[in-house]
Order: sequence, then C-alpha cells, then structure tokens
Amino acid sequence: MTTSTTPEPLAPVTQTPIARRTVLAGAAWSVPAIALTTASPAFAASGTTLSFARSSYTGPGCSTINGVQVRASDNGTGQAGVSITTSLSGGFVFSNGGTSSTGVTGSDGSLTLPGITVPATGGTATASATASGASGSSTTLRGTDATVAKYLQNGTATDATGIPTGSIPAFAGCYLAPDGRILNSANNNNELASNVALIGELYRDQDNWVIPLRKSDGSCTYLVSGMYYSAWDERTANGVPSGSTPVSQVYFCTPDRRLVRGDDGSVGATDVDSWGQTYWNGSGRWRQPLKKTDGSFTIFHGSREPAAMGIPSGSTPAADAYFLTSDGRLVAGDTGAVLTTDVDNFGRMLWNGSNWRWPLKKKDGSFTYVQDGTEIVASGIPAGSTPISGAIFLAPDGRLIDSANSNSVYATSVSTTGQILFTDWNGHWQMPLGIAETTPSVLNSGAQQTPSGVPDNSKPTFAGVLLSPDGKLLNTTDSNKVLATDVVNFGQLYRDQDNWVFPLQKRDGTCTYLVSGMFFPGYEERSTSNVPAGSTPCFGGTFLANDGRLLNSDGTVLAPAVSSFGQVFWNGQHSWRIPLKKSDGTFTVLKDGSEVSTTGIPAGSTPAADAFFLTSDGRIIASDTGSVLATDVSSFGRMLWNGSNWRWPIKKTNGSYAYIENGTEVAVSGVPIGSTPVSGTLFLAPDGRVIDSANSNSVVATSVSTTGQILFTDWSGHWHMPLALKKSSC
Repeated sequence: MTTSTTPEPLAPVTQTPIARRTVLAGAAWSVPAIALTTASPAFAASGTTLSFARSSYTGPGCSTINGVQVRASDNGTGQAGVSITTSLSGGFVFSNGGTSSTGVTGSDGSLTLPGITVPATGGTATASATASGASGSSTTLRGTDATVAKYLQNGTATDATGIPTGSIPAFAGCYLAPDGRILNSANNNNELASNVALIGELYRDQDNWVIPLRKSDGSCTYLVSGMYYSAWDERTANGVPSGSTPVSQVYFCTPDRRLVRGDDGSVGATDVDSWGQTYWNGSGRWRQPLKKTDGSFTIFHGSREPAAMGIPSGSTPAADAYFLTSDGRLVAGDTGAVLTTDVDNFGRMLWNGSNWRWPLKKKDGSFTYVQDGTEIVASGIPAGSTPISGAIFLAPDGRLIDSANSNSVYATSVSTTGQILFTDWNGHWQMPLGIAETTPSVLNSGAQQTPSGVPDNSKPTFAGVLLSPDGKLLNTTDSNKVLATDVVNFGQLYRDQDNWVFPLQKRDGTCTYLVSGMFFPGYEERSTSNVPAGSTPCFGGTFLANDGRLLNSDGTVLAPAVSSFGQVFWNGQHSWRIPLKKSDGTFTVLKDGSEVSTTGIPAGSTPAADAFFLTSDGRIIASDTGSVLATDVSSFGRMLWNGSNWRWPIKKTNGSYAYIENGTEVAVSGVPIGSTPVSGTLFLAPDGRVIDSANSNSVVATSVSTTGQILFTDWSGHWHMPLALKKSSC
C-alpha cells in the first residue's frame, strides 16, 4: 500500500512517503530539502545504526535539496562524533560538484549534508551513507522537470517574474530561492526571510496565518501574517533547540522528540515519532494527529493530547483527528468512526471559509474527495493523478484540475505545487506552482528541428509559431518573424480548404486574430469589433464573452448562453461544426455559423469535437444521430483532417489507447501507459516521446514536455507542429 501525506512540497505530514507518480515522483509531500518535518524512528538493534530522516527526497531539476539529515544511533540513542560518508548516484551532486561528502555527527547524533543539486532532467537516484563499524543506510532521490515560477490568484495563473530559476513553490505566492530567500512573487518579490533550509506546514485560523522555518545554521524562526497585518513578520523561535524540525504554526520538533512552541518555549507534546496535518475547522478549534515513539497514537490540541481511539498498530497520522490504517481506512481518532475505506493516499485537508474538503486516491486508482464528511466521486480525473488540496488533483500530463468546479483546469505543465493560502473567507486564495521549464522545437512534416533565437519557456501555439514569455508570437518558419505582441492567451486554429485563422487575447484584454492561407504571403493580424475585452479566444475568429455569448470577430452573436465548447472541425467538404454546452446544461452544435439541436446527449456530458460529446460514463456520442462512436473513453486529443481522412486519438478507461479513423475505432499497441493523446494518431509518452501509432509507432520527437496545434500547410502531407522540450541542462 502507498501511504501518502500531502502532495504539496512544503507541507509534509508523516514519516514515510512512498513513490506515487512519474512527474511528481516520490514522496507525496514532494520537495525534500525544505520539507523535512519528521525525524528518525527509534531503533531496537544493538550497535551503531545509520538512518536518513526521510525515505525519499524530491526536488525540481536545477534546484538544490537542502537539509538532508543522516543520524547515527545505538538502540535509539544518538551517537556523537561518528564520521559518515554519503555517496550520490544518478547525476545528483553535492553543491561543491562532487558525488561524495564526509562529515561528523553532532551531539544529538545527526549530520546535515551539504546541499544536493538535482539534474535538469530529473530522474531517480540513491544517497548511500556509510560509517566504520555501523550499519549503513540509503534514501531515494527523485528529480522532477526543471521549473519556472507561476502562481494561482483565485484560480487564475499569473507569471511570477523575477523569481530565480530553481526556486521551489512554498506557500501563497511565495517561493524558496536556491540561496535560501523566501520571495513573495505576489508582492513584488518582497523578501520575507533569508538563509532558510526547511519550511513546515502553513497554518491559518480565523484571522492569522503562521509558518515555521529552520535556517541553514540550524536556528529556527517563524513567519506570521493575517487579515490585520500589513505584511509578513519574521520572529525568532524562543526555547527551540538548534536543528529542530519545523512542524506547523509555531511548533517545532526537537531532536529529542518534543513539540515546542516557538513563541514561548513551552512543550506541547513529548516522545513524538511522526505527525499529520494540522487542521483548523473554522470555529476556533485545531487538531493534529500524532504517532508516539512507542507506537501509540494521540490527537494533539495545544496543551491537550488525548489518546486516539480505535487506531490499529501501523497506522499513519493523516489530518485533523484522522489516521490512515494499513488496510486503507481513514479512522477518526476521537470517535473511532471510519470516514472511508480503500484509501491509497491523500492530499491536504482544506477549509475554504464555507466547508472542508480533502482529496483522496483510492486503491483501485479512482479518485474522490470528502466534503464536510461526505465522500464524493471525482469523475474525469485521469488515472495516475495526485491529490493536492481540497478537491484539486494534479494529472500526469501536468494539468491542475479542480474536481469540485466542473473539472476546471487552473494551470498546465505543472511539475510541483506549494501550499494554498486563503487570504480571506470570500474566495480569494493563492497557491505557488512550478511550471516545467522548456526549450523550443518544431516538427516539420515529422522531422524534429531546433529553431535558433526563440527564448526558452516559449509556449507552443500552432504550426511553427511559439509564444515567447514576453508575449511575442514568433514564426520559426519565417526567421522568427513577430506575428503579434502582448499576447497572453489563444484559442483553436481553424483551417478550411484554403485559409487558416487563429484567435488571440492581449494583455489589456482586447482580442485580435491572425489570418493566413495557401494564397497569403504571410500572416496578418486583424482587430475585432464589438468583442468585449476579456473575452476568451474560441476558434478562428470567434470569442466567448463573459456573459456567455459566442461572438464572431465583428460582434455578431453566433450562440447565446454558452458555458463551454469543444473542438471545431472542418470535414473537408465545406462544412464546419463545434459542440457547445449551454448555461442551462443543455447541448447544441454550431454548424457553419448556425446553432442546431442535438440528439441523445445525456446531462453531464462534455463537448468533445465536431458534433460529438463525451458522456460521464465514457461514451462518445454523435449528437446529430445519437449513435455511439466509442465507449469507455477517458480522454481524447485533437481531431485532425489531413486532406484525405480524419483521425482522432483517444485514451480508454482501462489505460489502453486507440484512434478513430473516418468513424472506425482502431486499437493501438505499444503506446506506453500514462501517455497523452495529442492529435490525429499521435500520442505523447511519459518519457517525452511523440509516437505516431498509425505509422508503426515511429517516434517523431523526443524529450517533449508539451505540444502545440498541427497545421497542414497543404493537403499533400506537409505540416508543422510546435513543441516545448524538457530542459536538458542547468
């Protein structure tokens, strides 16, 4: 069984995280260096034994893992003066560039290792510790994609400019820079603290929020802020011994296993082995589950520490008063009641001012979330996803999905996440993200090419065009010609017989579109009229206004009361269609500019492509006839017309893959588990290969992080598709 803590990197909650996903591989609390909030277990064996404080450490590529500790003990008693040599594998190196480091344990038997640099390409490796006459130990090192900073503000992703490369998402809009500074990207990168090695769990009650820190010299501080503070304030943790581990609020776990308050030095609990998440319930009460060094369990609440009821041996502290048993039950330690069963791992329990939610992954690979004590199925969450916080999950393809908000996607290409902070109880919140850092590339009729002069972290859009971080659309097929500036968002490429059109949104909210075609010498940017600022680019020259009107570029209303839309598709015969969901939950299809009714589409379905909808039970239904095109569909890529036929890649609910060609489903083999349908017959494998399943699984690109939209520049097989490649070096 995989026992999990929170997947948010800076908020660890238990002692033994185990691997859970490919991209965010490793402990569910993820980023090690700054998230070491548990200590070594007691030992019964006689003789000196080495142990790492955690079973695994994870960080994004090019970041530094700080605070890794090795402990020498004899029958549970720390041994001072032991010379320990630690060796690294898999491309991980110490901050001095070497793969080996030797140091001597302190009075408590612990040795803090130098910083460990994660390779840009990530990967999995081992840190092995040895000492003369002692039993050795090892821990797993995992690296995710190298990342750049972006934070969520009330669900909207915002670039965190000026945050150093290799920084790690911490909490709210804040990041831990490689040099140990905590920088608040939501407030002009204001420095909140310096020389920080470890960060504990963010705590929020009615009016205040607190987060404990440990510095690189072993001393401890904590940050406080709140609704009535003008800024974050760093305070010294009084009475907390050097080398203590930040836990939550103002509490630290000392080397001798006491929980000590940093504001007054008082002891809250003793003999603490590991702990879960602190949770405040919105009505003046907070609780935290503890496991004691003798294997028993308690519920910590300030100066009170009652014994937990009905918790079997081997359970893991989870959150609030809950413990996760070895057989997958979440048991309330105050009553002994079982909240749910068959739980594999969980994310962070979250109070949003109205209710509490807790995301779960079940043993069968499905997902749910608990809301105010009731378990709700999270349908549509991709297999292999990671529970994050509240009802939010991180998909293997990097999408951050809110299952309680119609599976809204808050961000894409996400590698790591930090801790959410609700800055009030009116729905305002922040969460820092690590977005995969990339280099540009282009597929030219299946040949992978590297364009020169295009900035790193440019976003693939369509054809050979990439969107640079400063908002320029650069056409790599025409000497990086700038097609538009100040672009922040774009929609779907539309291509008919001779022309193609691409909609844009600018930084100021205004909307424009690009036109080109077989008989155009280049791209031309055109203005819209009567399209409200802030409208969403849909396809071609169309935009979805905030009031639900689907508008043409001249302001003509093509459809009212639209809540969402699928992919536009032109069938090669002078007819185009796009499926729509209306604000009242009904469905229509826009065909050649006119809205037509649908047949046989059940409530809760999702607009897919052309006239097709995906039902909640995995059927793809043709809305013009009501016929079922495919069943057991989990997700799909882009429907594509190549001048001869149409193809559509799909992923099935059992993890297999297929594509639909001219209405017939074709099963494919050899596409790796966890791959993502891209376009036509292309799939993106977890290892970054783009595989053409209709061409003997030929690999058309490697090291790919994300892809853009294909453009067939003619109907003779010539096409372009932009790519973002995983960063290969720091």
